[in-house]
Amino acid sequence: MTSWYFIQTASGTDGVSYGLNVQGAGSAPGTPIITWGWQGGADNELWAIGDDGSVVSALGSGLYLAPSPEGSGLVISATPAYWSFTAQGTIAAEDGSVITAASAEPLQGALVQLSPAEDGPPATQSWWTAPNMQAIQQQFSAWRYIVSNLTDGDGTTFVLNVKGADESPGTDVIVWQLEADSSNSMWQITSDGRILSAMNRSLLLGAAESDGGPVVIQSALSPESGQTWNFGPSGVIGNPDTGLSLGIDGQPDSLQPGTGPLAVIGAAGGSDPPASFQWQLAPDNPLNTIVMQSPQPFPAFLDEEASVYAYIMNALGIADIRSEYANLTISLSDLHTTISTMPCPPELDQTAWNAVVAELGDEITRADSVRQFFDEFRAYQTSLQTSCTDRGLAIGTLAGLEEGSSMSIGGLILSVFEGILYTVLEAVPGGEEAVSTASIIGNVMEGCINVATNAANVSTTISADPFQVAYAKLWDDIGTAFQSTTDAAGLMETIILSDWGKMQAFYAASMATGPNTLSWPSGQTATLVDNSLPGFEISALQMLLPAKFQIYFYYQNDDSPVNGVPSEAQWVTPGGGGTWVKYWIAGQDSWEAYPDSDLMQQHVWGNGVARSDFFQSCNGWGFATSYWEGTHNVVLTICNQTPNVLTVGYEVIDGSGAFLRPSLLPGVSTAPLPPYGSDTLLATSRMYLDAPIWVKDQSGNLIAELVVNRDPNGFQAGDVWISNQATSGGYSLSSPICNSGDIIDKCSGAAQITIFWSGS
Repeated sequence: MTSWYFIQTASGTDGVSYGLNVQGAGSAPGTPIITWGWQGGADNELWAIGDDGSVVSALGSGLYLAPSPEGSGLVISATPAYWSFTAQGTIAAEDGSVITAASAEPLQGALVQLSPAEDGPPATQSWWTAPNMQAIQQQFSAWRYIVSNLTDGDGTTFVLNVKGADESPGTDVIVWQLEADSSNSMWQITSDGRILSAMNRSLLLGAAESDGGPVVIQSALSPESGQTWNFGPSGVIGNPDTGLSLGIDGQPDSLQPGTGPLAVIGAAGGSDPPASFQWQLAPDNPLNTIVMQSPQPFPAFLDEEASVYAYIMNALGIADIRSEYANLTISLSDLHTTISTMPCPPELDQTAWNAVVAELGDEITRADSVRQFFDEFRAYQTSLQTSCTDRGLAIGTLAGLEEGSSMSIGGLILSVFEGILYTVLEAVPGGEEAVSTASIIGNVMEGCINVATNAANVSTTISADPFQVAYAKLWDDIGTAFQSTTDAAGLMETIILSDWGKMQAFYAASMATGPNTLSWPSGQTATLVDNSLPGFEISALQMLLPAKFQIYFYYQNDDSPVNGVPSEAQWVTPGGGGTWVKYWIAGQDSWEAYPDSDLMQQHVWGNGVARSDFFQSCNGWGFATSYWEGTHNVVLTICNQTPNVLTVGYEVIDGSGAFLRPSLLPGVSTAPLPPYGSDTLLATSRMYLDAPIWVKDQSGNLIAELVVNRDPNGFQAGDVWISNQATSGGYSLSSPICNSGDIIDKCSGAAQITIFWSGS
């Protein structure tokens, strides 16, 4: 694990954190080093300190902090130099000279010098190495509640809720008490400001009228004004299209269970909005904000206090207690007891002694709150990982996969964590304490996952790209991802414990109440693990089942069940025009080989999976789909596992080739790909198939291309494969699933591929 540091000077009187900075972010050797104000973790202000004393820039592994060969300044160099860091804060070169900041303001842009060391070094020769990381990239979109700041006398939590869980566009959004198993109260906020419903992710929050009035759910496939939102620091959620803000009808001063007032847009009233216009996201990951805030050194001990501090450190046998806050092998409570019971020697000032002891006690109290929080997270992670591994092996066996099998499994690690956090939140009963406890998992896990997708911060990263792995290695890969989040948590813990400002901010959050507190009740950890497991099961099955099974479907004029297929393995739904679509799940090589009954009843439907999602490859499910009684067909299922509305286009080929959606005339046709939804394309041909497919974003940019191929082969409907895959614009494609059909069993060929957002 690489630890990055902001090397900050103790000088400066304007309250700005100034540190060693590569001028202009230049990477050419010889670029001078200046002091510059904190930029939030830019590459040219972050440094890694090697065990040998070398200091390397985050601009590149071969760029080192070094004395200037021409004079007394500092530069970056391709040749390492070696430095000594002392407890007094000096950073000394091999010749004994020390790094020295300018002695007069302004420090912004001032050249850094090497000067002879002074006794009792002045502030210009004292430096503080604040551990930090490069800016946390948002790679993971969690589910959230949108919580009103209003409550009742019992502390009930009230959240934005789709009235009656009605998925019809135009349904009112209300403010309702938080209840367990309420997907109509959970939302995902996209990077462009849309708010998608967990109830149906092709639905989003929109303003019904541009001049005020009710907030409703609308179809993401019908872009309208008023469907994007922004989140202000005062808790106001603004609608930039209308210039109004999210509020509660009638602007009440409190809420009562069971009343369900309408959510509306209206004028929030400037800088002091009423409480009915103030909201919190839960979870909202306050750890990101704390970790990335400007570095702040611990209070300096001067004069008599400096003598007291030196005496106490000598008595404890350590150089600097503040450097031990992040040393988890040392008991801070024991140190606190020793310090608080240590008598003041007669040669030291009692008032100064009392001030130093009080300050250290205050710091240790705050450091302990950080440690206790991350101890609980580690306990949660350890227990959850063990339980997930055991549960994964069990459902793998039920799915008919043998331990050690080389069968290829595809998936997305981020989806595993999304599923875990979803079911933790969904299991929350009403009440402020309950939502706070569940949100705590999101508050830390989301930050850890985002950190663990940055290769500069943890030794083993979580990739946002889809993976393809043998089943024998799947659980090891998932275990490695869990370890990555644990490593990331350790990095965040170290950063907070090494910075006085961050430690104070964390302690304040741990003492706060509400949905984004950082207080973790230890008695809740086991319950949180139990609530996490259904989400893991669903995510694991979304990877396992498509590797062995596929979906079969056909049309009929009645709604009777499919003969001979177990009830838990089928679904019949209206297909329009007086027809019914009949789906079932079975083996890729046999439409009569059904999944284990207990697997389907307990771990699929028992975990609340919607049959429409399962059989139509939505919301994380992605099966190859075969058209029964369609012997010469090929069915392509293309899944959109992103929050964005996409468009799939395909060529309708005439003559000896094929027709995709054969009712269409030759030419090019398009169909919408809703967020987390899918589209099924049907190609018919007794000959070879070579069908190009493309996908575009809402701006018309081409983001994916592929070709569906079919080669007739004896009694099979034909070998099926996908070729010429290409992506751009931050999107990626999964490894396709391709299954041959069978003429005897009257099953078409099938192919499935998923579009993911990886940002790379």
